[in-house]
Amino acid sequence: MILNPLSFQASKNAITQFRINYSESLRCICVTIRSMRLELWSVQ
Repeated sequence: MILNPLSFQASKNAITQFRINYSESLRCICVTIRSMRLELWSVQ
């Protein structure tokens, strides 16, 4: 089986894109949790 360098590059790009999206999602989740925690503290 011969690996096509183009498809290899495409899969590398896809993995990079996935990593970027994943870290963005994690950041959003962290910010959301932080703001929710602040709201809980201000209520008490």
